[in-house]
Amino acid sequence: MSHVSMYSALIPIFLGIFILKNREKYLIFIFILAVVSFLSDVMSLNHPNYRNIVLPVYRYTQLFLILSAYNFLFKNVYQRTIIFLLGGLLIYAVLYYAYLENLARTFPSIRTLSSFVFLLASLFYFYYLHKNLLAKNLLLFPPFWLNVGVLIYFAGNIFLNVAINIFTMHKVYVIYMIVHSSLNILKNLLFATSFFIAIKYSKRITYNGI
Repeated sequence: MSHVSMYSALIPIFLGIFILKNREKYLIFIFILAVVSFLSDVMSLNHPNYRNIVLPVYRYTQLFLILSAYNFLFKNVYQRTIIFLLGGLLIYAVLYYAYLENLARTFPSIRTLSSFVFLLASLFYFYYLHKNLLAKNLLLFPPFWLNVGVLIYFAGNIFLNVAINIFTMHKVYVIYMIVHSSLNILKNLLFATSFFIAIKYSKRITYNGI
């Protein structure tokens, strides 16, 4: 299941190649995220000894790329807030991996904190979409599918992170990995859907709607 999850990132990567010249920069950030995610999974699965180095770097890179994408989706309105979050979480990440990791039950991991940030950002973007009427047809609006992918994946991960901290039995961990991999596959398919729509309707889509 882990390998299927890993290779599912190749779908948005393949489609993302065709949106590199797209004027919407948020798509470029998500494309880079798909590439970094795939490389991170390859390193983690094939070189487990480097896992403790790869994952922290990936998690903060993921945080930077997704928040940068949202910065463009929000038209830089919340740029200062996003910069504050990136700086604050970077400081926390350094402190966590240096001093607090052994107290994981007392201090939340950077993965848990960033998942909450992404969940709030995705929910707020739905409100932003509704308030500003950015698209007449949401199903043909690429940011909608990106946002759905972020919401489902990170909301699911928050639940899984809480569950794995409560239950540590081997069977629970196996279920955790299956559900996590399924969420990752779904996220990649939703990102790919966004890229496909951006490619197919590139001449009809504007940021203010379709």
